Amino acid sequence: MCLSMLYPLGLLVKSLVEEKETRTQELMSIMGLQQWTLAAAHAATYAVIFSLVAILAAALLQPSVFPTTDQSLLTAFLMCYMAGAHSSTFSSFSVVSDTTYIFHAPPDTP
Repeated sequence: MCLSMLYPLGLLVKSLVEEKETRTQELMSIMGLQQWTLAAAHAATYAVIFSLVAILAAALLQPSVFPTTDQSLLTAFLMCYMAGAHSSTFSSFSVVSDTTYIFHAPPDTP
């Protein structure tokens, strides 16, 4: 279950880091886009991706790993699990103001 989320979460983290590095949000606000619109676009895009992954994982896991569990219950559980991962990723990036110093060493000062 965790490995099925690894790639979509990696894509989400990568897109958020690239957005902060290229300052896309500031550029879009200069052009008149409201902040909630960009956040809603990210949330909607990855909600669809995580929902598809949850449905696929439930379809693959139900016959072999959880044979006595109802398919809809397993799908609902995986959707809630992925929604939690989705929201925790957004909340962890909301506290980080400058991601360049997290992944790269800060410049040396003489």
